[in-house]
Amino acid sequence: DCIQLEDPLTCENDLLGLLPTGYTHNKQIVLQKGAKGGMKDVYQVPVGANVEIYCEDIWKKPKIDTWDKDRKDGLLTATCLFNRKFSIPYETGPWGSCLAKCPRTKPDTDSTEVP
Repeated sequence: DCIQLEDPLTCENDLLGLLPTGYTHNKQIVLQKGAKGGMKDVYQVPVGANVEIYCEDIWKKPKIDTWDKDRKDGLLTATCLFNRKFSIPYETGPWGSCLAKCPRTKPDTDSTEVP
């Protein structure tokens, strides 16, 4: 007799492959040779785990950060849900581009004349 084990529930990498230009993520990457000879990322995020999605340029942040608890951290936290989908929209158009981080107030200008 033996106990049959099921594969753990995971989210596929499809969302992470759709990221708009300028975005990246912190998901672990495990490469394996595929059937056609190319390398393929085979690591999938387990249900309940998070992946942080952020702008590649550290001086920029996502235009919209409304899908997780901290809406001001510049990170899109995607949780792998029990339906095997991530908790943020797969339609990436509304995400917008990565925008430059600006101070809340405009800095004072220097009144020194330039020769």
